[in-house]
Amino acid sequence: MNAKRSIIAELKRRKVLVPRAITLVLLIGFPIAVVMAWIYDVTPRGSNATQTQWLRWRLRRRSRLAPPPWTRARPPRRPASRKSIAVLPFTDLSPQRDQEYFSDGIAEEILDALVKLKDLKVAGRTSSFSFRKR
Repeated sequence: MNAKRSIIAELKRRKVLVPRAITLVLLIGFPIAVVMAWIYDVTPRGSNATQTQWLRWRLRRRSRLAPPPWTRARPPRRPASRKSIAVLPFTDLSPQRDQEYFSDGIAEEILDALVKLKDLKVAGRTSSFSFRKR
């Protein structure tokens, strides 16, 4: 016991104990502070528990042996549909070239009708109408 006291006294005398103690407290306290900052949100009205996905999973978990959510089996994805179409804008062929809004309207109506089909992937208006001047 006397040897133990002399080691502590010697460390105090050499001023080694205080920096090591501070370092130890910081190393232990930092991860705790990070977890607490992740779980609690400090606002002017007080601290509130944040609703993170991880926290909800931990609270709902009934068994310690339950697998984490990222390892659960996911339903198989549907194969990508090979059927796709883009409705290109019609060219205004009127003699005065003043019927462009009409040709755009027809193209949009066709696009809206095709979008309602479930098995068909339709390119968006912005993508297909970018080819107007080409």
